[in-house]
This record gives sequence, structure tokens and C-alpha cells, in this order.
Amino acid sequence: MLVAAGTAIQSETERGRQMTDMLADDPTVSLNDYWFEFYVNQGLCSLCGNTGVIDTTGVKTPAGVEVGRKNWCICPNGQAMRREHYETKGHHRS
Repeated sequence: MLVAAGTAIQSETERGRQMTDMLADDPTVSLNDYWFEFYVNQGLCSLCGNTGVIDTTGVKTPAGVEVGRKNWCICPNGQAMRREHYETKGHHRS
């Protein structure tokens, strides 16, 4: 069983490399394609739960350094919310 798990991880890693290469090499492969391939589980975004925001506020490294924050997710909801935030609210990207 351990071999099967290792094989699954290796397969997932290889798929990730292939998709990353496709994103870099082919402009027709979109971020949505990448997200759908790796981060959809039972029709929902496994990163943010379809909220559009990944909230790691309060997360610290083992050394106690605070590294958490709120980030827009790469899912379609997060992309739409980020776009709306910057384009209609007059906020500028820095």
C-alpha cells in the first residue's frame, strides 16, 4: 500500500510538472484549466471552499514568524473578486 501511495504522489507531481510546462508554453492553457485539473474536489475549490479567499491569518512558521494573510484564490471566484476589487473600487496593484 505504501508503494501505491508513493506512486500516486509521483504521478501527481508529474502531472503538476506537465501542467506547469503547458501553462508556460501554450497561451491557450489558462489558469482555470490548471485550477480545474488540480484543485477541484467534488465540484468545489479545495483551496478556498469556493469563497474566493484563502485565509491563513494566524499561521506561523515553527520558529514563530507570522506568515499568514488573506489572499485571493486562483479559482474563478477568487479571480473575479480580485478583478472587481482592483477595477471597480479604484484600488491599484502595487
